[in-house]
Amino acid sequence: MATVDNSLAATAVAPTPEAVEIMKRPSSLEQENYNPFMHAACSSAMAGITLKHGGPFGACIVKNGVMVAVAHNMVLCNLDPSCHAEMTCIRAACKALGTHDLSCCELYTTCEPCPMCWGAANWARLKKIHIGATRTTAAKYGFDDEFFYQQIDLPHHERAIKHMMSVNKEDCKKVFEESNTYKRRMKSGRGLMAKIYESLFEEDEAKVEVKDAKNEDGTDHLHELAHGDFMKAAVEAAEEGQRLGESKEREPFGAVVVKDGKVLASAYNTVLKDGDPTATAEVNAIRKACKALGTYKLDGCALYTTTEPDPMSLGCIYWARISELHIGVSQKLAAAFGFEDGLLHYKELECNPEERCIETAYDVMHDECERVFQQWQAGQGTIY
Repeated sequence: MATVDNSLAATAVAPTPEAVEIMKRPSSLEQENYNPFMHAACSSAMAGITLKHGGPFGACIVKNGVMVAVAHNMVLCNLDPSCHAEMTCIRAACKALGTHDLSCCELYTTCEPCPMCWGAANWARLKKIHIGATRTTAAKYGFDDEFFYQQIDLPHHERAIKHMMSVNKEDCKKVFEESNTYKRRMKSGRGLMAKIYESLFEEDEAKVEVKDAKNEDGTDHLHELAHGDFMKAAVEAAEEGQRLGESKEREPFGAVVVKDGKVLASAYNTVLKDGDPTATAEVNAIRKACKALGTYKLDGCALYTTTEPDPMSLGCIYWARISELHIGVSQKLAAAFGFEDGLLHYKELECNPEERCIETAYDVMHDECERVFQQWQAGQGTIY
């Protein structure tokens, strides 16, 4: 019969009181509120911290109990201000499923989404969002999104980014009038829907705020004609997108990013082509400009867009530190032509969480999600 050598056991060192205390602590698997999907999001966030890819945020998208995508913030790694954990995860899930529609999926995120990521969740049609730490918790560690929420609530002329409204408005409006969506949805049946939408989203011209982009000495950055030329480039981008049919319903949205009087990037909506609900004209233009300059900060740049940006795109504009925003037509006018999603997304942000279309659960494994921030802080991570 074999014998057991107990010599090693006899010489083993007794554990310290501190080690005993640690061993007594329940593992995450033993926690009463343990959630495997949020745990996966936390693990990805920890990986991002270790690899210095970006901020301390992670996300996981689940379909029918199966993890479709897990991702973390990659802003610093990709030099892309749109690469928040939620946005990156949404893009990965859409690629995995081969669709821009995630209405059958749920999102787990270690922290309450910023307005950009809330907007992305709306565009992706997500069914439910599970949130770990709140934005109040994130603020304790230097990530305060309250500024972004406040900016969205302000009228254009009071926002931190200089706005100019109604640039080449008639040219931008013409792109809407010639869109197939407008003709099919609004003009059929003797224009019944067009009349309803026009009355529902009637734009009060007297209330459209106009703020010229000025230097501190009061001079205009660019001659008015130059503003018109750059908006014309945005209109041409929108028309190209319509011709190629690379957006849903051949949508009339285009944008350009300009620096030092030169166009850095031109883009249109490519949601359909890329199978990516985050691929709006503004986000595409920003990503191209960042790639061209090799940075995630576009301070000193101006963005020209045929239509007032939706919350996701406006959030991306703020995260990119764009200095000026020039807009062709308002969200109200876009809604009147059958493109009401952007306006409704603004209304969603105004609602209390329990009133929003996307069901939301808070404090899912909150403590473990906060530990992600603590780990990031201990490693002296970069706030971008």
